[in-house]
Amino acid sequence: MILPKSYYLSQPPVYVIIDVVQDFMAQLEEIEDKSLDDILMSALDVSIHMVVTAEIKLKPQGAFGTKVKETKCGIALGDIKGQALFSSAGI
Repeated sequence: MILPKSYYLSQPPVYVIIDVVQDFMAQLEEIEDKSLDDILMSALDVSIHMVVTAEIKLKPQGAFGTKVKETKCGIALGDIKGQALFSSAGI
């Protein structure tokens, strides 16, 4: 018998794209059901990958927001000198 998590991990990855994660988290706060935060965190454990865009100042809300804020990798688009996301030597 195969366990659900083992099955999910054997499937091709799924990508969820969230544009402006701050707006998304604000909408989640309006929903009274706090289990959505748990669902998002559980999704990260079973090959569901989140691709998010964010404004410069990210104030985490809930476990999912904290996870997004703690992420140490990303792509900075636009003028790198005008962004304070990642340290950049020699620019």
